[in-house]
Amino acid sequence: MLYKKCLLLLLFLSVYSGVVCGQELNKPLTEYLRFDAPGLPGNEIKIAVNREVVNVKAIGGFFKIHKTSALDVGIYLRQYNPRKHSVDIDSSSAYKDVLTGDTEIYLLPDSEICFDVIEQGTNKLLRKYIVKRPKAIPQLNFFDQSKGIKSIFYVFNNDSETDKIDVSPGMRVAIAAIERKDFRDLEMEYTLTNLKTHKSSRGTIKQGMSSLKLTENSDYQLSINYSLQKESVGTVFITVKPYWYNSIFFYISICGALIVLILFFLNNRLKRNLNRSEKKQHELEEAAIKLQSLLNPHFTFNALSSIQGLMNSGKIDDANQYLYEFSSLLRKSLSKSQLVFHSLDQELEMMQIYIRLEALRFNFNWDIKVEDSLHTSEIEIPTMLLQPLIENAIRHGLSGIGEIKHLAITCGYGAGKDSIVIVIKDNGKGIKPNNELGYGLSLTQKRIEAINKLSSVGKIKLGFEIQSGTQVTLTFFNWLSI
Repeated sequence: MLYKKCLLLLLFLSVYSGVVCGQELNKPLTEYLRFDAPGLPGNEIKIAVNREVVNVKAIGGFFKIHKTSALDVGIYLRQYNPRKHSVDIDSSSAYKDVLTGDTEIYLLPDSEICFDVIEQGTNKLLRKYIVKRPKAIPQLNFFDQSKGIKSIFYVFNNDSETDKIDVSPGMRVAIAAIERKDFRDLEMEYTLTNLKTHKSSRGTIKQGMSSLKLTENSDYQLSINYSLQKESVGTVFITVKPYWYNSIFFYISICGALIVLILFFLNNRLKRNLNRSEKKQHELEEAAIKLQSLLNPHFTFNALSSIQGLMNSGKIDDANQYLYEFSSLLRKSLSKSQLVFHSLDQELEMMQIYIRLEALRFNFNWDIKVEDSLHTSEIEIPTMLLQPLIENAIRHGLSGIGEIKHLAITCGYGAGKDSIVIVIKDNGKGIKPNNELGYGLSLTQKRIEAINKLSSVGKIKLGFEIQSGTQVTLTFFNWLSI
């Protein structure tokens, strides 16, 4: 029985305390300050109360503060910036009566100011007002409208004030603001700037989407902010890729392909020209060798005639010597019958053998002089070019005179640049003017003409001069530069 009475007493006390507490909780708080948000439309004030602390927020920077009648003689205000001041209640007299009537203040983004309502005498904190202006950067959805379907391909949030995206060419891009949970129906401003042309377009978004006019192969800067908070700006750099046929890689590929084609055609053309040149060179060499081969029977016939002359004169030993030397010379001549050129020292060596043979029959003195600085082993001249000229000097110049006979051959540098001169001189009776050239000299002249066609630089000139005897001059122009 006693147990039941205790339970009933406890139940009564709990109900009574709940009613009393509920009345205290539902009791309206005393309003010391009221707040308005002047300025642009939509600048809304948000107030949240937590016991003695009242949080006041707005996106716009202007706050209008009204003092109520609750601030009587026994109560005063204390104002401070909590980020710059650490306030001691006992020293609050310095902040007394900070507001006189209605007051308007301005706050920068992400800043706040506090107002404390203090009871005089006891310095009891009756109410704390925290006025804040939060930093607000719009959040955006980026839509791709290219295929008629609005699909989000990128979201810009306020985690970062700057971001960068790439967009395919031809994509129809639209943007729409993501609505905030704390402040609704905020108007957003944007500026789209082409970084190449520096042209800008501006617009505002409150509800719905706004299309962006983007050109392929361009870079853009999209700046966004709320109309109520122009100080806080978010930036998205947009790169619109070029079409594949406008890309640098495509141009490089085209240029590379053109260069390859040009090189291919040039190479083919050079090959054709080279083949034609080689063919023409071969034909000219064959012509020169053919003319050279025509001289061989003539040379052989004259040599046999000399052997016969020695035998008829009873000079059997000389004839044998001639035949031995001639066979050696003939072997050298035949080994080089298919060569258009050989070295000057080889030519002079063969001419020494030939002159010794002819001296056995015609009995004359001879000498060959070469300029010391002339490198005969490095200079090439046409094979057996000197033989018909020397033969002509011996048989038609020296053979018909009874006095002392002399044949001189000199090799040296010419007057012109990179030129050499070979002079064959005899003291014989000379060539009569206007006489036609003999068979050997005629073939030599044609052979020189054929050889001159083989080179566009080096040329050979044959000249005759009649004084006391005959002087034949072979000038090799630009021969050392070949």
